[in-house]
Amino acid sequence: MTDGTTLKENRVVPRNKLSTEKVKAIIVISVVALCFVLFFFCNILTKSQMDIGVTFSYSFMTVLAVLFSGGEYSAFDEYGNPIDVSLPVAVTATLTVLFIVVLLTLVFTALRYTCLKNAKNISTIAYGAYLGNAALILTVYIWLMFFSGETSSLYGETVKYYRVFETTPVALVLIIFFLFAAAVERRVNRKTTGLIVRFLPVYGFMIVPLAFISVFNLYPIVIQTILSFKDHTMQGSVWNGEWVGFKHFIAIFSDKTMLAVIGRTLYISLLRLIVGILPSLILSICLYDLKSKTLRSIFQNIVYIPHFFSWVVVYAITYALLSPKGLINGLFGTTTDFLVNEKWFMPIVIISAVWKELGWGTILYLAALSGVDTSLFEAAKIDGASPLQRIWHITIPCIKGTIIFLTVMSLGSILKGAGGEQLLLFYSATTKDQALVIDTWLVWYGKDGFRYSLGAAMSFFQSAIGMIMVLGCTQRKNLSNRQNTDKTS
Repeated sequence: MTDGTTLKENRVVPRNKLSTEKVKAIIVISVVALCFVLFFFCNILTKSQMDIGVTFSYSFMTVLAVLFSGGEYSAFDEYGNPIDVSLPVAVTATLTVLFIVVLLTLVFTALRYTCLKNAKNISTIAYGAYLGNAALILTVYIWLMFFSGETSSLYGETVKYYRVFETTPVALVLIIFFLFAAAVERRVNRKTTGLIVRFLPVYGFMIVPLAFISVFNLYPIVIQTILSFKDHTMQGSVWNGEWVGFKHFIAIFSDKTMLAVIGRTLYISLLRLIVGILPSLILSICLYDLKSKTLRSIFQNIVYIPHFFSWVVVYAITYALLSPKGLINGLFGTTTDFLVNEKWFMPIVIISAVWKELGWGTILYLAALSGVDTSLFEAAKIDGASPLQRIWHITIPCIKGTIIFLTVMSLGSILKGAGGEQLLLFYSATTKDQALVIDTWLVWYGKDGFRYSLGAAMSFFQSAIGMIMVLGCTQRKNLSNRQNTDKTS
């Protein structure tokens, strides 16, 4: 044995300076302490008094002040005027009990890795404590959403608690942290400890992107999901709206207009998918057969450039070609306004979309073709196979995986592939009905019509269908691969 190393099987293995218990202690104590700090100092509740236009925020520190002042709390409005605010006794008592539980969990966690580390089954107890804490916070969070109490409004009516008070997402963050502590307690072992210590700097760098993803990706998903099951009003926020269950989803599938919007979305998406596959595939095969690499590179770049154009630029080009004073009318001496013609609207939308994304598919197919063994084509040519036969029997089977991949990704966005941004630019007063797909409906009737909850439900349905399509295609592909493997075996 030498300094910092041990000899094992004629190899020098670095000694792990941090034991499993120390790593777990550092992580779990830090997480539970963070939960305590968030609960004590961050806003748990907010209360809006619409009659005076003031919003009050409650951390547990504020709740303690309310508790020791007999349920009354003095705050100040934006002009510095003192205002007395009251909290229901049931709420203060519940939050106090919850705070005590979080505090006891922190104390227990500290003792778990100091005085109690040799106690029998203490790890199982700690695991259950963290899970129980998460369940308790979730229960209280749900209860606070449905609590009814006396408001402090001018009229003194009794209304649902969430109409006056709003439970902030801090509670949900606490739930995630306690679940993480439970996972560390149960899953971290000697093997994972070594990995944690080894890649600790990497995990540190991951904090920022994970926080970014959580705030700008996961949190909006949570907001959208909750909003789709509530009735949102302009006077409140997402969290204090009234729960209505599946009301908005029932409205979507019972309204003929909404069903027509979904059907039109599917039609345009499938049309763009079907029409868009063949041009890029044919173009990639033609470019692949070019003998001159210089010409191939030039054509590749020319075809790929429109992919980087915004839809504003694409519309400007389309307008320059098809307006009454555009290039097409100038060539034929006509004054037809193609952009407002109902018969020409859909072909223009599809063709411009295919032209814009032609280069993207072509590049992917060319990349797949570059991996095909050229000896297959040479052998087929010697055997007298025609170009079409080589394409059908060699090219298509060899790049089948890429074709399936692009098709699956397109199916994943089947309810978003109608091109809402494009339609918002291309439509006119005469073609608005043809441009009414899910994305444009969300703008015209969801956002502009202040139907936020119905719009969230439609968007939730849109995302759910996309996820189901991708997962279904993936599972089908995996099943097919397993069957092929079994046949080979």
